[in-house]
Amino acid sequence: MRLIKTVMAAAAAISIGFAATASAQSGAPVSNPTGLVPTLTLETVQPVLNEVGFSTNIATLSNGGRLMEVRYGNRLILLESQACASSSSCAGLAMYAILTGSTSLSQVNAFNQVSKPARATISDGVLMLDRYLIGDYGVTRGSFIVDIAVFVSMIDQWYAFSGSMATSVDYEPLIADDTAKIANEMSPAQAETHQGEIDPAVLDYLRQRAAEMDAR
Repeated sequence: MRLIKTVMAAAAAISIGFAATASAQSGAPVSNPTGLVPTLTLETVQPVLNEVGFSTNIATLSNGGRLMEVRYGNRLILLESQACASSSSCAGLAMYAILTGSTSLSQVNAFNQVSKPARATISDGVLMLDRYLIGDYGVTRGSFIVDIAVFVSMIDQWYAFSGSMATSVDYEPLIADDTAKIANEMSPAQAETHQGEIDPAVLDYLRQRAAEMDAR
């Protein structure tokens, strides 16, 4: 748990514009940080997340698809493997974080103007943050954990920005210490595998989880 707190603190610094990285803070965020996560299936990324202290659970959707619930304290994100050539080979990973409380379109747009790591959206009535990780040729273990930690930290950034934290969740703020990937050319066919709308079954699951969170 101490390791994940270090990663989360560094992620909070990254998310608000500091130049810090997890490795610069106090060593690598995960063992073998330059080792490769070769594919973004839920089964492949789950042990990497568990190693640093995230709690994970894979849920089956109404259409047979699956999402992974990833928890750190009172923060919950959902991961969905995408761009899959087979059940054991996926090149994309969608991330969702359900947000509670009221908002407005202008507030969502204002947040997106200043947020680089994640985007706030209202999809079929569900307020959420989303992010998409592309890994056609794999991602390093260290970069993957930092990517996830930054996304989780953006939940706090949303509530701090929107001013609704006090009335929406039990808030324990992350500590931010004051401290590129090379883009390879991609063929149109490769790019198309990473495009598309959110699956209706995923939206149903997100809506269900949002209702449960609002009821608390």
